[in-house]
Amino acid sequence: MNRRDVERLITSKPLVAIRLLGMMGKRLREMEERLQQSLFRDVPSRLAALLLRLRTENGSDTIELTHEQLAERLGVYRETVTTALSHLRSEGMISMARREIHLTNLPELEKKAGGQRSTPANP
Repeated sequence: MNRRDVERLITSKPLVAIRLLGMMGKRLREMEERLQQSLFRDVPSRLAALLLRLRTENGSDTIELTHEQLAERLGVYRETVTTALSHLRSEGMISMARREIHLTNLPELEKKAGGQRSTPANP
């Protein structure tokens, strides 16, 4: 859609404009949170927050992403994520299998993430 089409849609259907603003507001809040985390949090804390966010999005305590994919989401090197995952594993917060990360201690993971709460995953 080009700009003119979007403007026509918004003026003819105000509900679309309201939903669009809501979605944009949510994305802005998420971006601000990520920026704050990248500026003021260490990588293990940021990784814990990402794992909790992925748990909520996917509805599962198992995260199926590679170290490289996690690194891309955090804006760090893969080696840095590998080190942070090893730290979380040694602290008993996660366990790992090939291309899978199992969240095993949610309260500790939430503490590491700075108190971020995750919503229950679907069994």
